[in-house]
Amino acid sequence: MILRTNISQRRTHRKVTAEIGATAFLAGRSRHPISSAKELAALQRFNQLGRFKQLVAKGTNQHNAARQCGLGRTSAWRWLKRLEAGGLAALSPRTDRCGRPGIAEQCGLTPALVKQLQSACIVAGNISAGFKLFARSPNCPPPLTQVIRRAKTLPPSLRRLVDLRPVKLIGVQAGNQIVLTQQGGRA
Repeated sequence: MILRTNISQRRTHRKVTAEIGATAFLAGRSRHPISSAKELAALQRFNQLGRFKQLVAKGTNQHNAARQCGLGRTSAWRWLKRLEAGGLAALSPRTDRCGRPGIAEQCGLTPALVKQLQSACIVAGNISAGFKLFARSPNCPPPLTQVIRRAKTLPPSLRRLVDLRPVKLIGVQAGNQIVLTQQGGRA
């Protein structure tokens, strides 16, 4: 890792302290333990970038330096830009942005609509008939109506959304009374 003592005017104090803080942490002189996998990944990326900078400073071209560090040249370049712009915190993985929203979110299902959908499934007797019944109601969002009408089979995520497991009632004798409690079902 390279810690620069000569700080250019473009660099802000916050960025330099982030580099110094990461170096101190990696050297074992930090008071704060790693609290998440994202912080650990950010520190590992910081280590790789430090090694990358050292190799480039010794005269290795960027492509070979990145390869020796286990990075792609583009990843190294992007991480360097993120480190300069936002410090060590900017190196944490952005996995919370991965994937697409679920079909329930895409269709605009709220918890209240899910309860109405569950009651429609109970009234209809099965899940598929319950969805078709709910699609005819005025409360059904138009995107969900289109999904229900166009699909030959319902997406598994929608089926799981309204899946109702049987509820077991257990009698417990407490004094002279029997108290019935529910077990099972979805939380």
